[in-house]
Amino acid sequence: MQFNPALNLQAFSSQSVAFAPPAINAIYLRDGKYDNNMKRSDVAATFQAFRAQTATSRLALFFHGGLVDKAWGQQGAANQYDHYKDVVFPLFFIWESGFWEVLAHHFPLIFAETIFGRVLDHVLNLISSKTQQAQGTAASNRFALLASSFNDTDAQLRTTTLTDSDIAGFMEAIKNDVAIQQEAAAIARTSQGIDSLLAKSATRAVLQLSPRTYLSPDVVSAIRGAYVQANRNNIDNNS
Repeated sequence: MQFNPALNLQAFSSQSVAFAPPAINAIYLRDGKYDNNMKRSDVAATFQAFRAQTATSRLALFFHGGLVDKAWGQQGAANQYDHYKDVVFPLFFIWESGFWEVLAHHFPLIFAETIFGRVLDHVLNLISSKTQQAQGTAASNRFALLASSFNDTDAQLRTTTLTDSDIAGFMEAIKNDVAIQQEAAAIARTSQGIDSLLAKSATRAVLQLSPRTYLSPDVVSAIRGAYVQANRNNIDNNS
């Protein structure tokens, strides 16, 4: 029975002097594609190295958690490599999933979307009206007003809350926004199921159920479900 270094907590309390595992022991990914100048031949070389070595017959795969940036992923892999290299052949999957990396990769695309922009407008209308009431002002620049309110220490601002009426009004505004409803219908009509998408074995930068949006699969599925239900009701009412 071989010793499992994962049970040696004292060993993991020390940091490796290396800042990354050996290149042959790492696969770098970004949005589901090779990153860090990696190619398919590099992955093939890794498995050739595993077959060629005689120290162990065991291959261990390591995946770091979410919201971990590339540097921390590399350091964590280096730490684990030091403790596992004599027991198994370690292979680390490292990707850019740090908070700021996620924002940098996808937010510009999301902010450019019609639905996001229109929902943001309604949110700003609602929040700025509440802050104006608290401050007793009527600022014309809603973004400036919100920015100042976030930095304001006035107790009245910090205790401002949304009422059920506020939320109901917001939802009604979304429902009656023609641009949002038209774009939601377009997303629904161009969407695919996750199973159907994965069955094509296509490599995609982001798992998009519809080419019109970077909204999460759960949101797109909900939009499609609402669209199908609405059209079913229309058919039933007209028959």
